[in-house]
Amino acid sequence: MNQYQLTKEGWEQNVINWYAQHSCRSTVDRDREWAEMQYLMIAESLKMFGVNYFLIQNKRGTDLWLGVDACGLHITEMDSQQKPKIAFPWSEVKNISFQDK
Repeated sequence: MNQYQLTKEGWEQNVINWYAQHSCRSTVDRDREWAEMQYLMIAESLKMFGVNYFLIQNKRGTDLWLGVDACGLHITEMDSQQKPKIAFPWSEVKNISFQDK
């Protein structure tokens, strides 16, 4: 969401405004659908859409994020989830394992 420079309250206000702008339509359901579609179109355009993040540590004990999405695995530093340090497309992944401490 940093990509659009809006807070949670800003997103809520945008959806309310979009809804209000289209209140002259014939039904409330159509207005709500339109506002939801606008929200989803913005959400889908975000770089991190569809990525699940997991906190991991490398062998040196450095905290990192492991991002898992439809394209593969992405390892990013704690302060920057939008810029992967390294990425592995699923076509290159042969084996995955982890150790639970």
